[in-house]
Amino acid sequence: MVQSLLRLKKRIRWEMIRTHHFVGFRPLYGRLARIGQTRVTRTLLKEKGVQAVFLRHSHATHPDFVLGHSDLDLTLILTPEAGSDPKFVRKMNATLQQLSRLYPFVNPEDARFITEEELDRLTRANPSPVEFLYQPNDWSLAGGETSELEAPGDLVGTQASWHPEFHKWWFQRLPMNTLNSKVGHDLRYLRPHFRGALKNRLHLLQASSNNKSQGTPKEDHLPENPGGDDELLCLLQEIKDRHFWVSHPQETRDKILFLAQRDAQKFASTNQSVGVEFSTEYPIATNHDDPDLRESRFEAIKKTLDALKILKRFAVSAVAYPVPLSVHNRYLVHFLLPDDLDFESSRQVYSTFREDLAGEKGRVKDLDVSYSLAPESAFSHSSFLLGQNTPFLREHIHRFGQALWGTAPSFEGSLSRDDLATWIRIHFPYEYFNYRRRIDHAVRNENFILLGALLTFLEKAEIVTDPLLATDGLLDLLPPDRTLIKDLPRIFSDPWTRISTEENQALFLLQNEAYKRLDSHLAPPSHLPVQLSPQKLEPV
Repeated sequence: MVQSLLRLKKRIRWEMIRTHHFVGFRPLYGRLARIGQTRVTRTLLKEKGVQAVFLRHSHATHPDFVLGHSDLDLTLILTPEAGSDPKFVRKMNATLQQLSRLYPFVNPEDARFITEEELDRLTRANPSPVEFLYQPNDWSLAGGETSELEAPGDLVGTQASWHPEFHKWWFQRLPMNTLNSKVGHDLRYLRPHFRGALKNRLHLLQASSNNKSQGTPKEDHLPENPGGDDELLCLLQEIKDRHFWVSHPQETRDKILFLAQRDAQKFASTNQSVGVEFSTEYPIATNHDDPDLRESRFEAIKKTLDALKILKRFAVSAVAYPVPLSVHNRYLVHFLLPDDLDFESSRQVYSTFREDLAGEKGRVKDLDVSYSLAPESAFSHSSFLLGQNTPFLREHIHRFGQALWGTAPSFEGSLSRDDLATWIRIHFPYEYFNYRRRIDHAVRNENFILLGALLTFLEKAEIVTDPLLATDGLLDLLPPDRTLIKDLPRIFSDPWTRISTEENQALFLLQNEAYKRLDSHLAPPSHLPVQLSPQKLEPV
């Protein structure tokens, strides 16, 4: 019965997506979405501790909103009392879970909890935006009362590509969707690829200029092309004209990924690389220090990959390393492709990923191994390493990585302790906004491990890339109440571990203290922000 109901809901969802552009259907679906959005907002505002509800990016009255596919990126503005009460935050998480069962466009994982004072500080007093393409006008006030949002200081020059969202689209999202081994009926709908490619283009444009952020991409207009001959934008326009449904989905997906990675090559070749010589100034502590064990794992991975003739034929090199700050026994392999590789050759590489590697994740003996593709020039550019959501990645690769074939790229220049602190300062608003008060989600482990690594560096001048050592460092600096948290190894080793109310409260307080300590090290420079007003949505 339950499975039949789920299949019916999925069928209805895809029929709504399929018929969304038909005459008369779009207004009807839009009306249904607005009614649902209003009810969700009113339900959330009934809670005494919720001061206001913001919708980031698309919403039910937005022309880009597609019922059945789009979701609401909710930001709940809490009162100071509610924001400091872990029981209230946990209650709101449960409320969002209940709402997601009624309204498919409510995704609890996308919800953020923050107080007005915290949001004001993040947008007013930091040199980096909470989102790479953040603009206050991209946020809409769905209900409640709050002050105007602020535009942050713009990241300029090479520092823009240090933002942790910079590589998210061309390096993670687009390849993940393109190299998926399963192609079915639903995958003919290419709106996710369209939006991903558009975001990727805007990220690169923003990082290669000193212009103010253009905000999140809008489907009703593609970025202007001064040269008038842009293959990617022409392809995206064609997909949009077909209402995102295409008859040859895999070839079109491959073309989007190929052109997006060519954009990354152009960025790397035309924008100055900040020097990122592997640092020997600080000790690097990790449990990956057993060279024999590491070598045997590299050999096992290499043996598996040696059978992939296409990859060995086209890839310049394959760089492997244990994934830093990961609680699982995971390794990552980057296949670096030559910049002049043509589309047909790239398609052979993509096909090998789907058919022989079963996508971008696999198993080699007892290891979880993830794979990625990157243009050689983009990987060599310093922003590739600094733009990730993992600190000290270049030091980690230098210390624990290995070229399975070919030669790993070298990096020139150096970064001082102040440079690394600048990277952390750029990272801080993103980290705070996306992980704060998310103790009930799997991301809590990633959050605490990362906080431990950052604080250990700032307070002890030590680089830590092992998850257990990072959490040990956090707990040494900020000892929690052991009467409330009795089994920390269990909590930090499994992101899906259920925790009690008492453990939730103790972790909440530990996170509070960690952010205070981190913030105290990152006194930001002052600037004069530009004040903008978010759009006010009227309920239906």
